[in-house]
Amino acid sequence: MSALLDAFNAVKTQVETVTDVKTVRLFNSQIDNEERENPFLYPAVFIEFQEILWDKAIRNVKTGEATITLHIAVESYKTETESLPAVLALAAKIHVAIDGFGGGCFTEFALQAERQDTDHDNCIVWQIDYQTELTEGASDPRARQISTPSAPDLSTSGVLDIDNIVIRTGDGDFS
Repeated sequence: MSALLDAFNAVKTQVETVTDVKTVRLFNSQIDNEERENPFLYPAVFIEFQEILWDKAIRNVKTGEATITLHIAVESYKTETESLPAVLALAAKIHVAIDGFGGGCFTEFALQAERQDTDHDNCIVWQIDYQTELTEGASDPRARQISTPSAPDLSTSGVLDIDNIVIRTGDGDFS
């Protein structure tokens, strides 16, 4: 399976442990395009993969530094100032579930940045960026095949005669 898909599914499952969250999906500008999107319930978390900087593959295994942004959306008909404590409390619960979480194909998530995403009418959106390293191809059998040079043959064809500093093969007779 793909490292990206594994990471997405793991993050989705981890975020779903926060019982206040009603919707977890891949980010697709749902808030800006709500009228055209499939319906979803608030509070919602949308998972976005930012740029992934892949290293050159070695033995069909590549690693990449990835930033994953969680878009936490809370619908509110209160003022922004009145809504902010609830939004930040939910963001803190999600952070507890995600920060330091890691899996087989990705390293532990480390908090990188947070910011408010503005201008969404009756919705407050808080974004949290996490850094992780993805490993792609480690399950490929070719990645585990390590060729080692064969050891030289150290066997001898006869008995070793040691006479002071001279070592020679032979029958052991010095006459």
